[in-house]
Amino acid sequence: MAWNQLSLKTILRVANLILVVTPYEEDAKRKMGAPKERLFLFPGGIDDVSFSQFSSTDPSEFLRQLGMSPSSKLVAYVGTVEARKNPAAVLDVAEKLTELHDIRFIIAGRGESEYSEALRKRADGLANVKYLGEVSEKDKVQLMRNSFLNITLSKMEALGLTQLEFMYEGVPVVTSAVGGQSWIVKDGEDGVHTNGPNDVDGAVAAITNLTRDSSRWTKLSGKAKEKASQYTLTRLMERLDRALTKEIERETGLSELPGEVRTTLSQPEYIIHTWSHGTTRIAATETRIFIQHGRISRTTAEIPYSSINSIEHMKRLHWKTLLVGALLSILLFIQHFVFPIISRTLTSRLSILLSRLIPFVGFNPESVIRYLSIFPASIALILFLIGMREGYSLQGATLKPIFLPSSFSEAVQYVREMQTRRVADKPPTIDSTTDSNE
Repeated sequence: MAWNQLSLKTILRVANLILVVTPYEEDAKRKMGAPKERLFLFPGGIDDVSFSQFSSTDPSEFLRQLGMSPSSKLVAYVGTVEARKNPAAVLDVAEKLTELHDIRFIIAGRGESEYSEALRKRADGLANVKYLGEVSEKDKVQLMRNSFLNITLSKMEALGLTQLEFMYEGVPVVTSAVGGQSWIVKDGEDGVHTNGPNDVDGAVAAITNLTRDSSRWTKLSGKAKEKASQYTLTRLMERLDRALTKEIERETGLSELPGEVRTTLSQPEYIIHTWSHGTTRIAATETRIFIQHGRISRTTAEIPYSSINSIEHMKRLHWKTLLVGALLSILLFIQHFVFPIISRTLTSRLSILLSRLIPFVGFNPESVIRYLSIFPASIALILFLIGMREGYSLQGATLKPIFLPSSFSEAVQYVREMQTRRVADKPPTIDSTTDSNE
């Protein structure tokens, strides 16, 4: 108990990924301090490869091996033969259904105790029960595939993987609904709940009703198979692999990179540093830097340190913006003299438009239009001043110059350190022209 209160809480708080078998366990771990985003539902998993390998293609052949008629409907219990699993209650149910000659009960599972021996002797005395004991994986799969119902009246269950396996073969489950059973099997959807492990009459009624109502059995069977197919080992391992990959990327910093970049990396690279300013983000590894520009239409450049030959200090000036604005202002100014008729028509239309948009008393649209020619140059000057920034330009023989604002001075310093380290790690070169006699 003390371990749960101290050590377990610490483990749950610092663990990267926590596997839980049911949502109930997930809730319990969250109450103990486990972060919700690190909890991963992993209910054991159905060995779908084994089921595919051992499933019998001829149900009647398996029934003949058991000495039963092909018309028999098997109600199977599979699990360890112990008091906690309560297989004795299953025999109580069988005793009350001896008049239904097409219903046969199967007890299968390992048992090495006085309890299991007493149960075996009792089962041998019932004509509608066959005690198989421990069965091979092949026989277990064939039994599940050929069963009509699965029954479990356990007194305590964490999950109930066996029930998922029966459901995978389209077999509805009659269950006491204790523990994880109430999550695995939904009453009236893919199985039937009794009122606890001692509700023998409830189990008898469920079996009898499903024997008589084939349409309801078919509905439960379809839902059971649909649910269980989500929990095969193949699917669960794929989901776990994605979760582990995501956690590794978060731990190594690779989550800082866009998904399309991560998929192209031949080997995982640890993100050592990241920098961000405005719409530009930089992530650095041991071998290269990644530079992202933009938010909506984002581009990412991968630049190996070996491709950067020099770093230039520069002041970025958008002369083209200023030039375009000045030319537009000049054109607006001279059009009054070059095209006077067009100018008067344009001025008249603009005056009407401005009068409607700004209906203020005493407002003279023509006075605004008179100074319209200076607007493009003014806007261009503002944009020029806003875009005027000091920074750095990364240069290389095969590299298109990349500008970084001065706010990325730490990133530039790191690039210099990595280049210096690469030069220091290079072995000294031997001059082939040196005289060997010197």
